[in-house]
Amino acid sequence: MFVQNEKKILLLGGTGRLGSAFNFQFKKDNIEYLSPKKDELNLLDRKSIELYLSKTKPSFIINCAGLSILDICEREKEKSRILNFELIKILNIYSTETKAILLTFSTDYVFDGLSSPDHSYSETDEKKPLSIYGSHKSDMEDYLLTEGKNFFIIRISSLYGVGINNFVFKGLKNLIQKKGETIEIVDDEFISPSLNLDVASFSIFLLNQNNKNYGCYNFFSYEGCYRYDFFMKLKQNFITFLETYNFAYKDINPIKTSRLFFESSSLRPKNSSLNCRKLESNDNYLNFIQFKRENELIFFRHLLKDDLKI
Repeated sequence: MFVQNEKKILLLGGTGRLGSAFNFQFKKDNIEYLSPKKDELNLLDRKSIELYLSKTKPSFIINCAGLSILDICEREKEKSRILNFELIKILNIYSTETKAILLTFSTDYVFDGLSSPDHSYSETDEKKPLSIYGSHKSDMEDYLLTEGKNFFIIRISSLYGVGINNFVFKGLKNLIQKKGETIEIVDDEFISPSLNLDVASFSIFLLNQNNKNYGCYNFFSYEGCYRYDFFMKLKQNFITFLETYNFAYKDINPIKTSRLFFESSSLRPKNSSLNCRKLESNDNYLNFIQFKRENELIFFRHLLKDDLKI
C-alpha cells in the first residue's frame, strides 16, 4: 500500500479533468501525495522537471498532464508534442534509473474510428490517428512500449465526471435546473465512456496491488455505445437517484458531430469504442468492479451539491 510503504506519490496535472479525480480519491482515502502547481514546476521545461524529480524522489509518478483540446493541439503543435510525448521521455528516464513506477494515460484518438460499431478497438489494433493530439499520444505509447520498464498506460475514451464541464455535466444539470436550455448531444460517435473517478480509483487500486504486469491497457466505465444513447442511460440512472426530489428538464436532442464540432469534426474518430478483454482477464480488474457503482453515486452527489445542498 502507498501509505504502509511510505513511498512518495507524484501527481502531475492535478488540476485537470483527470487529475482532479485523483485529488478527490487521495483526499478521501487520506493518502499523502505531491501535486505541484505551475509556479512550482514548469512542465514545458526539461531542467525544471529533472530538478524537481531529483529533489522529491517519488516512487510513483501518476501523469495526468497533457494538452487534449483538439483545436489547440492543431494550432500549437510544439506544445502538444512536449506535453503529450516529450514529457513522458523525461519521466521514463527517471523511472528506469530509480525503478519508480510510471502511470500515464492515452486516448481512443490514436485510432481513425473507421471500423464499424461492432468492432471495439483492442490494445494491439493498428493505430491511425486523425489529429495531432492522437499522433502525439500514439508516439508516446510506442516509445514507452519500446523503451519503458516500470510503466502502465491506461487508454481511455470520452472522459466525464467530477470537474468536467462537458455534455454529461450540462445534460444532467439540465434535469435539476428549471432554467435549463435544450441540450444537443452527438448521436453519430460510438464511444466507451470513462468516469474520471473510476479511472482514478482503478489506477490507485492497480498500483496498490504491486502489479508487475506492465504495459498498455484499455479502460472504460460503460461498454461501447453511441454518445446520445450513453447519455440517455446515464440520465435514467440519475433520475432514479433523484426520485425523492422534484425536478424539471427540457428536451435533449440528438445532433451530428459536424454541426456541434464544426472546426474539429474531421479530427474526431466516429468509432472510438475500446474493449477491455485484456484488463478483464486480470483478477485485479474483477476485484475493482465493486467500486464502480459507488463512484457514480459520488458523481451524482457532486452534481447536486450546489442545487440541493446535499
